[in-house]
Order: sequence, then structure tokens, then C-alpha cells
Amino acid sequence: MSTDPGKHALLRIATWNLERVSLRSWLKLPRLLQQIRAVDADVLVLTESRAGLPLAAAYPHVAHAPPHLTRRPDDDERWVSIWSRYLLTDAGIQPSARGTVAAVVHSPIGEVAVYGTVVPWSHEREPDGSLRLWAVHQAELDRQAEEWRALGSRYDAVCVAGDFNQSWRTPGYGTHQLRARHRAAVAEAGLRCLTEDVVVDGLPVIDHILVTDTWSRISGARVGPTWGRRSPDGVEMTDHSGVSVDFG
Repeated sequence: MSTDPGKHALLRIATWNLERVSLRSWLKLPRLLQQIRAVDADVLVLTESRAGLPLAAAYPHVAHAPPHLTRRPDDDERWVSIWSRYLLTDAGIQPSARGTVAAVVHSPIGEVAVYGTVVPWSHEREPDGSLRLWAVHQAELDRQAEEWRALGSRYDAVCVAGDFNQSWRTPGYGTHQLRARHRAAVAEAGLRCLTEDVVVDGLPVIDHILVTDTWSRISGARVGPTWGRRSPDGVEMTDHSGVSVDFG
């Protein structure tokens, strides 16, 4: 894990893709939970996750995306969940089984509208089963961007976090055209990608944290701890690295 100058800021938001970890896993799950404890975030946006993770003691407030049974027949699996130490209330955005959920975090630095997301990967199939590379990704990005703009019209502080299936650096996962499309959507929503230059274990990250541009500067937002896919004893916990942002 990257050096942490000391916990902590007034608010830390982290995101990590858990790659559909099994609740019965004796190898990966304990190490994932140990890493989550080490990051010590106040708000966790977990993707490809599970509703039944044993996190309630540390994070008593949670908002889950609905189960997506056409892709994930186990109804405990969720594309995205927001776990929080602080009270969560409705953000006025309908959660999507495809991988979005939003909630207002009542934090020590004020209300923050947090939007958790998974933007589909390149080979996601359309509802009729057909495959056009990146087509579902582009359509979902456009849909989500409308919701980011809606949140920005209601709240001074918005944070969008999750698995974007797109690096903002080259070389990296994604395409030049889609990177430009992501950048445009983020700018139009008045957001700023704080993790665009983050590299973990030699790879540009595809999991990102976006924050309202003006508020990010007022709140002193900066990249917090980042960590790789492997545990300290060398076990691959997931196929994604994790990132966090500190405020205050």
C-alpha cells in the first residue's frame, strides 16, 4: 500500500473491485477484509461485491445496487455498494441493477453525494445478446453522465467512485476515443478525476474517484492510500488495485 501520511483526513473515500469474492473463501476474503481495515476509509465504494460482506460493525450505513439476476444469478452479488461510517440518506437517483447506486453521506465536512458505479467492460453484450465492442460501455457512460449532472445541480459536493473500465493514461486499458469521451462527460458534469495519473504495480488504474471540481479545491482533496491486487503475503486478492481520496 502506498505511504499514508497518517490517518487521517476529515473524510476518506475509497473504491475497490472485489472480483465477486465468495463469502466462503478462506484464502481471499480474510485478506480482502484485512486490506479494507488497513485503508481505514470512512466511505467504501465496493464493486463486484456482495451484500453479505461482514462490514456492518465498522460501516453501519449501506446502500446497495439491486441484484442483477440476468448476469449474476446469486442475489447476494451486487455490482456496487456504498458502505459508510456516517449516516446515508437518499440522493434522489434511482439505483440501477446494471451497476449504479447513490446516497448522501452526512460527513464531518458536510453533505457529500456519493455515486457508486461500474461502467461495463469492452465485451459486455447488449440485451439481445449481440456484441459490439464498447457499445454498452458507451451507452452506460452517457446514461450515468446525465445522473452525475443531476446530482451536481442539487449538491455542492459530489463524488463519483467505482470501476470505470478505462484508464486515463496511455498505454492502458481502453481506447483513445473512449478516454476523450470520459473526459468530456466528467468536465460537463463539473467534475475532476483525481486518480487519472495513479499507477499501481506499474499499471494505470481503471478504478477512479471523481469529485466536484470547485469543492475538490476548497476541501483540499488529494489522492490517499492506493494498494495493489496482492496481499502482503503474495496472495492475489482480486484483479483490481484500489484507490482512495482524502478531504480536509
